[in-house]
Amino acid sequence: MAGSVDKRPSSIRSISDVRNRELTWDVTRPPKVDPFRSHFNDAGYPISQLLLTGTMPSLSKADMILQDMQTHYENLVDQVLSTHSEDVLLALIKKPQVLLETPSVKDRCLYRVPHWLGKEIHETHTRTVASVAPIIEEYMAQKWPSSHYLAKMTPAVTREWLIQLNQNLMARLRLMDPDHATKELMRQLSKCSSSIIHPGSFLADCVSKMKKDLVVQLHEHVGDLVQLVYDDLQDEYLDD
Repeated sequence: MAGSVDKRPSSIRSISDVRNRELTWDVTRPPKVDPFRSHFNDAGYPISQLLLTGTMPSLSKADMILQDMQTHYENLVDQVLSTHSEDVLLALIKKPQVLLETPSVKDRCLYRVPHWLGKEIHETHTRTVASVAPIIEEYMAQKWPSSHYLAKMTPAVTREWLIQLNQNLMARLRLMDPDHATKELMRQLSKCSSSIIHPGSFLADCVSKMKKDLVVQLHEHVGDLVQLVYDDLQDEYLDD
């Protein structure tokens, strides 16, 4: 409108001004910059270093292998845990009594079981998947051969190394503790039912099946990871 006055503060006149202000960093405290994303375009989106300079940042074979292994194991663990968690919750929704040896719990309490247990399963799932990457990184830092021996990493040697990694991962992963989950569930149920409740073996059986399935999946997919690691080892564009 003619003659109208922009009453906004003089320091902020447009969205682009806001964006420019957000992208103005204090040079005395420079932010951490991802080498792959070191600049921003006019729309505020990051531009890769490849587009800026035509080159990729230096990446060692060990770095690439670590990233590939972490992704492989995170996806596999997440898939197995998700499948078994869904089976447990579906069973409880259809028939909550399967968790207990006695069905003498009031319905209004019994049908809260999927909610209580679902929260425990979700928290355990998140914690377990988040622990995979640090376990892989620590194991690789301790066991991965130096660059001098990389040429000796044949597919057979790589397979043996990964089998040992699988065993280490299974020994350190903290899956759902059926005893802890059952005790917590009993505590919740006791708030609304005075019946004597005996924890059943349902959760223990479910966790046992989950562990067995995870071992099987780790073993069955080791060949895929062997090929992935071996391809990284042979990649001439990666530094040793």
